[in-house]
Amino acid sequence: MQQRSSRAQRSTPAGFVRPGLVVLWALFLARPVLATPTHKGEVCLGVHFGGGTYDNEDFNKDLVRIGYDPIDSGIEYGFSLDYRISRWLSINGSASRIGGEAVPPDDPGSLPGEGVTFTVVGSPLVLGVVGHPWGSKHVNVDVFAGAGPMLNTTISQATGGYEIEAQQTGIYYHGGVTGEYRFSPMVAISISALARHAEASDIDFSQMTGDPTARWDVSFTGTAFWFGPRLYFGTSEE
Repeated sequence: MQQRSSRAQRSTPAGFVRPGLVVLWALFLARPVLATPTHKGEVCLGVHFGGGTYDNEDFNKDLVRIGYDPIDSGIEYGFSLDYRISRWLSINGSASRIGGEAVPPDDPGSLPGEGVTFTVVGSPLVLGVVGHPWGSKHVNVDVFAGAGPMLNTTISQATGGYEIEAQQTGIYYHGGVTGEYRFSPMVAISISALARHAEASDIDFSQMTGDPTARWDVSFTGTAFWFGPRLYFGTSEE
């Protein structure tokens, strides 16, 4: 007669999960949490429009002296290109046109188009960094800073079909914050607020006018607000 083993097999008591399911549940809890997309390698092309205020004291005091309004604000526009190097950081390059003009004072005895119009403009070429401290699928907040030369900083005066101008290269740096709404992985709109230091020294009109005192410093130091569309390429966002 075949003998049965006297050792009974152990079984899991009723009401407890079997070891195999416990292991699977532990593996599930220990799985790596997938991070949000890093956007690394993403390229952003942006266009901006807006306006700024300027501390243009040196040139403005002579404008006011001859009856003109000061050039202390103006329209600005430009474009930018960003390259995302990590979840938190991008490198940025931008080119802008900033400045304003002073038109002849109202004079009942003058005809339209008469008088001298003064214009002060500059073209900052900026290289900088953009930080990405907070973002979601549609809304992002960035901080940025950059510096570079302010090219073609120009004072010009025009009357009728005649214009003279003088140029100088200046220095430029700025910092600010950008809010962005992303309609899709490729299309967004942004608004930026920034503070900047921008100036060019010793713009010389003396040789053209024969006046040895016709030399001015120009300053676009102040604040600005920009807005505009953005297009993204190479995005990994879902």
